[in-house]
Amino acid sequence: MQLMSPASANPARPPLPRNVRLLIGMRAVRSIGQGAMVAAFTLYLHALGWSGTAIGAVLMGALLFGTLLTIIVGPLSDRGGRRAFLLGYDAVQALVALIAMLATAPWLLITAAVIGGFGRGANGSAGPFSPVEQAWLAIELPMQRRGRIFSANSAIGFIGMGIGALLAALPAWWMGHAMSAPDYRMLFVLPLAGSLASFALMWLAREPAVSAKPRDADAGARAIRLDLIVEPGDTGYRGGVVGSGIVVARAERRRGAGGHPRSFG
Repeated sequence: MQLMSPASANPARPPLPRNVRLLIGMRAVRSIGQGAMVAAFTLYLHALGWSGTAIGAVLMGALLFGTLLTIIVGPLSDRGGRRAFLLGYDAVQALVALIAMLATAPWLLITAAVIGGFGRGANGSAGPFSPVEQAWLAIELPMQRRGRIFSANSAIGFIGMGIGALLAALPAWWMGHAMSAPDYRMLFVLPLAGSLASFALMWLAREPAVSAKPRDADAGARAIRLDLIVEPGDTGYRGGVVGSGIVVARAERRRGAGGHPRSFG
């Protein structure tokens, strides 16, 4: 009997697709500037003499705007293209960072903060670009690798935010005194550079022309979801372990030849 070598028993995992690496790199560079703003933006507004109420209102507006944008960008990016949306997003982020760095007028700062999401976590956590990135990653990756890559992508975002927050604290430590408003203003270089770097990486990406083909696990999951529909004559409570057993048994019973689910038209 021929023995299987360890190398053949555990084949090397294939490398990540190029677009996946670019998307993860985008989140990494974008997160550094976002983390710096989480740590420093409210302190900057305080150094300008803003009251706590005014600062809280700006942050609330940014959160509401980000929530609304997160809800609508998914369907819009499906129609208009994910690459185009992410390019536009990074271009706008670079623009508002430049405005915040050069301007002190309250209405300009409020507009930049609301659109740019300054002072809140929008990269490691959910943000307007998150559903677009997730959908693109799902197209590029087989189902068995999605969970690991999605987790790594989020972790990289949080790590980048931590690095950005540390960079925002270094100037005060280096100077040995509290930062003034002009000192804080220079920190907007970080989100500006991160957005430009993210734009350059997305420019190198090429959006797939077609969606990923359904895999066997996806087909099985769809079959189970279809069997959740109650048939005529079904009565009673079917929850918990018993309900799960019924769903699995029904999914197995309705599989057609070749191991693929039959359609229920």
